Formats: sequence, structure tokens, C-alpha cells
Amino acid sequence: MASRKNHSPEDIVRLLQRCNELLEKGLTVELACREVGISSPTYYKWRQRYDGMSVDDAKELKELRVENAKLKRLVADAELEKLMLREIAKGKF
Repeated sequence: MASRKNHSPEDIVRLLQRCNELLEKGLTVELACREVGISSPTYYKWRQRYDGMSVDDAKELKELRVENAKLKRLVADAELEKLMLREIAKGKF
């Protein structure tokens, strides 16, 4: 079994573009996927998620996901702090 690779969104867009080039030349999906080193199910999953994106769009998406994760952590920390202050104010410590 092949090892699992973590491709960046930019790499995924490039691989999809390469697959599409091969498909335009008449290769089947299976052969195009084999040529770029991915499985057919991976191709279809990536195509559903990233089709039509440019490399810059994928890079921006990655940055937004990272920023969103940071913001979620900040909100969770603030909520936890508010909960602790309420408990202290009630005298339950």
C-alpha cells in the first residue's frame, strides 16, 4: 500500500490541471491519474472541491482556513475565560 501524502491546495490545483491536460489528449481518467500519481477517487474528490480554482485561489483558501482556525481558538478561549469569571463571581471556586 502506498504511503499517504499531504498535498497542499496549490499542489492539488496543479495536479488537477495536469490531469485535465491528459484527459484532453484522450487518456482515460484512470490512466491520467496513474500518470500524475493519484487514485481515481482522489481525483474526483479533489475535482469536486478544487475544480475551477487557480493556484492563487487555492493559496488564499489555505490562508483563510488557517486564519479561521486561529479566530475560532481565540473565541473559545474568550468564552472559557468568561465562564471562569462567572464561576468566580458566584463564589464557586
